[in-house]
Amino acid sequence: MKLLTTLVFFAFFPFMGWSQSVYVFDNTEEVHFIKNFEYFVDYSESFSISNIDKAPFLNFTKSNRSDLQSVSSTWIKIKYRSIEDFNNLAVLIDQANIDTIEYFQLNVDGEWDKTLYGNNMAFNTRKYKNNHFIFDLENTIEQKTIYFRLKNNVTTSYNIIAGSQNAVLDYEQNGSTMFAFIFGVFAVMIAYNLFLYVSIRETVYLIYVIQSFFTALLQAILYGFSFQYFWPENIFFQEYGSELMTVIGTIGGLVFMNVFLRTKKHTPVLFKLSQVFIAIYIVLGISVGINNSLVNSILLGVQPFSALFILFIAVRVWLKGYEPAKYYLLAWSTFLLGIMVFVLAEVGIIERNNYTTLTMTIGAALEVVLLSFALANRINILKTEQEVAVAKSFTLEKEKASLIQKQNIVLEQKVMERTSQLKKINYKLEDKNQEIELAYLELKNTQSQLVNAEKMSSLGQLTAGIAHEINNPINFVSSNINPLKRDVDDVISIFEETERLAKKSLPEEDYLKIQAMKNDLDYDYVKNEINQLLEGMRDGANRTVEIIKGLKLFSRVDETDLKKVNLEDGLNSTLILLNSSIKHHLKVTTNFSNIPNVECFGGKMNQVFMNVLSNAVQAIKSTEREDGEIVITTTTDEGKVRISIADNGPGMTEEVKVKLFEPFFTTKPVGEGTGLGLSIVYKIIERINGNIKVNSIINEGTEFIITLPITNITKAPHHD
Repeated sequence: MKLLTTLVFFAFFPFMGWSQSVYVFDNTEEVHFIKNFEYFVDYSESFSISNIDKAPFLNFTKSNRSDLQSVSSTWIKIKYRSIEDFNNLAVLIDQANIDTIEYFQLNVDGEWDKTLYGNNMAFNTRKYKNNHFIFDLENTIEQKTIYFRLKNNVTTSYNIIAGSQNAVLDYEQNGSTMFAFIFGVFAVMIAYNLFLYVSIRETVYLIYVIQSFFTALLQAILYGFSFQYFWPENIFFQEYGSELMTVIGTIGGLVFMNVFLRTKKHTPVLFKLSQVFIAIYIVLGISVGINNSLVNSILLGVQPFSALFILFIAVRVWLKGYEPAKYYLLAWSTFLLGIMVFVLAEVGIIERNNYTTLTMTIGAALEVVLLSFALANRINILKTEQEVAVAKSFTLEKEKASLIQKQNIVLEQKVMERTSQLKKINYKLEDKNQEIELAYLELKNTQSQLVNAEKMSSLGQLTAGIAHEINNPINFVSSNINPLKRDVDDVISIFEETERLAKKSLPEEDYLKIQAMKNDLDYDYVKNEINQLLEGMRDGANRTVEIIKGLKLFSRVDETDLKKVNLEDGLNSTLILLNSSIKHHLKVTTNFSNIPNVECFGGKMNQVFMNVLSNAVQAIKSTEREDGEIVITTTTDEGKVRISIADNGPGMTEEVKVKLFEPFFTTKPVGEGTGLGLSIVYKIIERINGNIKVNSIINEGTEFIITLPITNITKAPHHD
């Protein structure tokens, strides 16, 4: 992005101020941006310090600042003096990426002393171990002249800053502290999402980590942080690193965009165009060590189009209704906004200082954080997709049941027609017809059992699968809350310790600036809000764990042996699954007496509770009353347990009670029920030697009473 900022830089030259011929030091306790200098671009490379006084220097003005961006040797001449005898002056070039920079000043013998620094030399050759270039400046109340000769293989911008050594070093330290904090944000987000990738093996997290790593490394190179701390003896990475990291980071950004926004699905044409961009950047990456100046020039032209292309794709995908695109759009817009503020500071529209020069880095850090939040949102998207899949599965099951019912009607008609024909031929076939009718009834019963088995098998597998798939991501969310809180507390501790040290070591005026920033950010409110957000995340994760526990308990449909089962746990898990239907509609009261475990089929009994409770909920809803209530009571009596499920719904007539447990009998409208629910309940309870009784009064409610033996002797259920 350095290249993008350089391109925009030239558009704002008319806003720069004119310079004067001699700079006068009137206060060295603050740093000063020197614009009172002359320059000369030595395109022929024929001048040295011995004959530079013959060069045609020009005054630096608002119209010729672009000359300082030349890749040829650029000479800068500064005439200065002090109004009094200040001690320990220093001058700073606030650009970390300069190949060579020579500094000349006259000594007492009238000879030119030269100091040579630059990225072409090891970092430890510098007197001041800072990421930018600092030189000693002789104090004098008489006018003196100093020269700089700068040489770089790519275009770059810089400011010349002067003041006392302490003021210059404090200015540099403030910038380095802010950058270290921002770099720490990169490190935390990279480590966190790398852990997520190791946990769930989602490729998009690995791509995010790679992109964020190279983005952070690019910012470190541009600020000189990497040369100071990572490879102080290796000049290759500092000389070619910005172009190389720009290429790699942009490729990672394009790949992440395609994966996260699913551009191949939503915008196939733009997806193919993104592959063209990636191919161009691969070629540029290979060419970095061959012709870095050419690569820099090409990147200067390509980078703005890449940034706008990514922004355009994000807008297009968002307009197509893909929800995660808005998070990506917010993250990328934040990064571009940081670049714009950085450029405005570079060209002088706004004040250029340690804060504004770091806005591009801040924008990149905010982009990384926002993209991490967007990835976390994928859990909610996955949950929504799974809910849609469940809804489709239930719709298919309902259609299947309806089709079977229609087939039964057709079959019944054919049987009746055939029976009528047989009666006309020979009344002696009546016995045979009775056998056919019995067979038909058995067939209907078998069909109902098949529907039940298939439905519950599918539901059990789907429920267990959902519980398993949600359990993994929610586990790492739940387990990462405490480490994240510790990391946030560590970052806050570092900041507060830094503030404490700054209060002791910084001038009061600089410390007051930090306090002003802290007040502008409303630091205490942000700190409290972070803790509240983490607690909210912990509460949501715990609630999700409880739901998953209920799903796992409810999905025990593949049991083939009798087991001791806690039926009160089964009732609780069923109520959890019905929570969305019950909430805001009616009140559920449980009067559990801690009944002993019952020998039965746990999954089948969960199905019994689900069917009975669902009927009770639907019955109460049909009355549209606001005081709906379900009361569940458990008791023990002489080796048996008794479970009562009572509601205050509309009740039922005696005619309905007689047919209540018959297959395919239902009082619901066509298409809303198969009539198999209570028939299935009856068969399950009958199989484990229990019984079910129904008490009902019109307009008062209905009570289902299930009685089961605590110890059972029966056959294992067949998959019929």
